[in-house]
Amino acid sequence: MFKKLSLAVILASSVSFAATAPKTGCILAQQGEVKVSWEDKASSGDFKNVIYNPIKVEDSNFRKILVGSKIILLEDSKKIELEITNIKADERIKGKPRTGNISMMINSDKNRAFNMKYSYANNLMEARGVVNILKYKAISFKMQIEAILCAAPKSK
Repeated sequence: MFKKLSLAVILASSVSFAATAPKTGCILAQQGEVKVSWEDKASSGDFKNVIYNPIKVEDSNFRKILVGSKIILLEDSKKIELEITNIKADERIKGKPRTGNISMMINSDKNRAFNMKYSYANNLMEARGVVNILKYKAISFKMQIEAILCAAPKSK
C-alpha cells in the first residue's frame, strides 16, 4: 500500500511540474551599436549621431525587445525620433532568413507612420523603408541581436 501511495505522489508531482515548467527556447539579446543609413536620389551615407533607447535589452522574442524602442537621429541641428510601434513576422521558411515588417513612427515635426521590411540571419537584423523626411528618401538600420541560451535539440 505504501509503495502504491508513494508512486501516486511521485507521478502527481512530476505531472504538476511538467505543467508548470517554463517553455524552453532562446533568449534574444541586443548587442552593440545600431547603425542607421540614409539614401536620397543623389547620394547615401550613415548618420553619425545615433542614440538607440531599447525598450528591453533581452527577452524571448523580437516583439518584446523591439516594440517601443526609439532611434534618435541628430543631424544638422535637427532631431529625428523614430519609434518601433509594431513588428510582424512573415511565415517562416526553413533554411531561409527570418523576414517581416516593422512599423515605425516618426515623432518629429509631425507624427508620421511608415513601414520597413526586415531580414534576420546570422545574428544580424537589417531593416529598410521608404520615407520622405527632410532630404532623406529611404532609411535603413542594422543591429546585432544574438540568440543566447537556446535549448539543445531534442533527441529522437
